[in-house]
Amino acid sequence: MGQLQRAVQLPRTDEETIDGRVGIHDNNQFEVKLDYRVDPNERQSRYHVEAWFFVPKSLGINPFSYRREQFYADVHSYIRFKTPSIPLVAVLDADNAASPLTRIQRIGPELLRRPTSRRRQGRLRRELRMFGCLLRAHLRDRVTDMRARLTSEASELVQQPVRLGDLQSGIATLLGELEEAIGRYRGLRSLCLRPEMPTRVQDAYRYVDEYLSLVVEWYLTLLLEAIDREAPVRSALQESRARIVERILDERNHRRGAGYPSLLEPDAPNEEFVYRMGVLKKFVMSVLFLEMDKEQEGRGLLHFFAAIAAAIAMLVSILALMWSSSRWATFSAPWIVAGVISYAFKDRIKDWVRHYFAGKLGRWLSDYNTRIRDPEKEGTVGRCRESFAYVDPDRVPRRVLSCRHSDAHGTLETEEKPEVIMRYVKRVRLSNKVIGQLHGRLGDINDIMRFTVSSFQARMDDPVRKIRSYSPESDRVELLTCPKVYHVNIVFELRAAGDDERTTIQRFRVVLDRDRIRRLERVV
Repeated sequence: MGQLQRAVQLPRTDEETIDGRVGIHDNNQFEVKLDYRVDPNERQSRYHVEAWFFVPKSLGINPFSYRREQFYADVHSYIRFKTPSIPLVAVLDADNAASPLTRIQRIGPELLRRPTSRRRQGRLRRELRMFGCLLRAHLRDRVTDMRARLTSEASELVQQPVRLGDLQSGIATLLGELEEAIGRYRGLRSLCLRPEMPTRVQDAYRYVDEYLSLVVEWYLTLLLEAIDREAPVRSALQESRARIVERILDERNHRRGAGYPSLLEPDAPNEEFVYRMGVLKKFVMSVLFLEMDKEQEGRGLLHFFAAIAAAIAMLVSILALMWSSSRWATFSAPWIVAGVISYAFKDRIKDWVRHYFAGKLGRWLSDYNTRIRDPEKEGTVGRCRESFAYVDPDRVPRRVLSCRHSDAHGTLETEEKPEVIMRYVKRVRLSNKVIGQLHGRLGDINDIMRFTVSSFQARMDDPVRKIRSYSPESDRVELLTCPKVYHVNIVFELRAAGDDERTTIQRFRVVLDRDRIRRLERVV
């Protein structure tokens, strides 16, 4: 349900400001997820993200085969609010004014009195989805922690009854909290599905209910899988396991009884199930998403200098024509040849001058300047500037090169394996005061960047290679199958800009072949 596969943690640049994870999203994409802290006591926050890509030249990546536009087409970025850190106990507290359940119970009767109020409809739908986000985050974190304990401490748990009892107690508490939270939400059914309630609100309630049922089954199934991994652990946790199974089956029966289509069939393709699950997730999580209005930076200046270039070219052409008129008769052969030559050079001069100004401006302007906007509150909460360029090796900072070659064992890796170097820079500025005014509960930001490597894979060799090797055991030459992989190294620099800037630099290696990303490694 949206988790990174084999995620690797980026070290924090500052305990209070920025955090990140890198992981494989699917066969051809890896994902970088950064968390930006929004301090309500500061007017704004600024973050600097820099990624240096070291790509083997054998892949044919260069400024002509892989242009800037293709890079941005291969990078899918989206920004959203981080799920608020509200304990589930607080969410279930009827006296907590920030709880979505409390707000739903207050807004619902108001909307029934004025069912045409678009503002109240929007607020109620928002609170329904917010409850779905909060419960999902709580369940995800608790199950992730338990699975980690079951993976790393399985043998110790069986031999230490006290720690085993702690885990059993944690599972019982989690199931009890889930039962209360789901019960409270489904207790709103009579309010949200009344005939007088607008259809959009009724649909929102059903969608969130179906999504929560799927989320509960998904994470409890992951927990069940972790328990079943070791037979002694499964035996020791038999009672807890039975309660988990009961809850999973209860959720399936609930979806079946409510007429929801999200049910897995053992002997069916289940295409509809996967599609439905994705649609529901997008609907619920969209309450946190921000919109990005991207535009090319400096377009006005570029058009201005293009006009200057055209004027200079025209001036040169006129001067050349005046000079030829002073030397040869009008419409004579030499005069016509001079006019044709001046016209041809006019276009070249215009292009030369335009490229000259564009190169100079490129040092100061980003490729894109993006407005980060809250679609529901209709306010601008920040700006993002992005730049991409190829960089000569002698212009790469020493700290980046040192990180790139930190594990090199000799000159073979540092000198004899030529690489193309690309630099991607992202500068984010968040308006803390605006975010604080628009949202009471939301604040911290998730910045998610998904990189597609398909362009790198186009010129790769077959993913396996047959190598002949003599085997002394069989006394004959045998064919051994060896994977053919490529390494793309990425050095990340993360910085939270402020009075005391701190930079974290970290390298990752993407190991891939022509078919897929095989693994992602953090290089220490």
